[in-house]
Amino acid sequence: MMLFRRLTCPYCYGRFLQRNIEFRCTGRPGPDGHTCAPVVDRLLQRHAGNATELPPTFRRSLWHQVRDRHRATCPGCRRESPNRICPRCHSRLPVRFGKIANRMIAMVGARESGKSVYLTVLLHEMRNQVGQAFNASMSEADDHTRSRFKADFERAVYENGELPRATSSAGQNYDRVTPLVFEFTTRRRTRFRGTRPVLNLLSFFDTAGEDLTTGDSVEYHTRYLTSADGIIVLLDPLQMPQARRLAHADVRPPTMSDQEAVLHRVTELLQGAGDVVEPIRAPLAVAFTKIDTLEHQLGETSPLRKEPEYAPSADVAFDLDDADEVHVEVRRLLNTWESGSIDRYVQPRYRSFRYFGVSALGAEPQDNRVRDGRVRPRRVSDPLLWLLSEFGAVPARRRPVEAEE
Repeated sequence: MMLFRRLTCPYCYGRFLQRNIEFRCTGRPGPDGHTCAPVVDRLLQRHAGNATELPPTFRRSLWHQVRDRHRATCPGCRRESPNRICPRCHSRLPVRFGKIANRMIAMVGARESGKSVYLTVLLHEMRNQVGQAFNASMSEADDHTRSRFKADFERAVYENGELPRATSSAGQNYDRVTPLVFEFTTRRRTRFRGTRPVLNLLSFFDTAGEDLTTGDSVEYHTRYLTSADGIIVLLDPLQMPQARRLAHADVRPPTMSDQEAVLHRVTELLQGAGDVVEPIRAPLAVAFTKIDTLEHQLGETSPLRKEPEYAPSADVAFDLDDADEVHVEVRRLLNTWESGSIDRYVQPRYRSFRYFGVSALGAEPQDNRVRDGRVRPRRVSDPLLWLLSEFGAVPARRRPVEAEE
């Protein structure tokens, strides 16, 4: 029965039954002219840091649960409201929430691994070039995502040529870690009706690696990680001693940190959430950033030197053979960087994982600005497209085998 279906909030990743969704009053006069007074929502303040006075919340009656799952009448003003909210954090739920699949994607990386820059360019590419190739649209699912992505991310990089601010610790600023939620729509071919739209809510939770080390912060992030459908871990080769020595001489190296430790913390939190230690089910994409700084270490035929070709068509699909080639190449590089222990750690702990090499800007930034004001992304969409193919949100296929003469 739909009322007893379990859902996951795309903002706090809390789980609840569909019947327990709450509503927020519209704040407008009801049939008799009564208006509910706004109040500070303590639950929303605790989860999202929002202390604004808002119309009160309420639970819908059993009659409304059966008759209409998407509207309810406020018991105070008697006005009907469409404003559904999460019962765990009181964030307003996207319009299509509960009607389409939710895909929670956690993104984790150490300090200075380029998370904010990568997320900015990834989402821009998915909304533009990649979206065009896959005949897909990616639109913001709420006002918070719309304003924050435009102001803090896209405008900074693509209009002002500046690097976005680094990810803040959750303990310092809750608003900075509120997930960005997008509606991703593709079309799938059917047997009798041509194509039909396939919709997914994608929730991106971007957390700093240092948040996975202490007390309350670990508890806070465990909920996000264990509820995630897929995980992207960003590792910076320039923070690995041997790769750092092999980088271009003019590269300004970041502050050193233990890259493997971030991967270990994520894995330990995921394994610690279960009763039995077994391979983790959520697919893991390990993306090595700033690959442009090590380009001279790549062979002429390296798959990391080229972009996968996705020509817009009804049959476009994620190239599994290309992903395999990249995976093997990054494995080779790990040994060159004397970091093969990463692969030996990941293999027995995850059911499904892939390695990727990405460059968000395509060139080393200068004084925290995009070099020459031009963003030249390289393979930034690969990790997300692979996860989406694992979820069945985008098609994936092998290349046709050429017949021998």
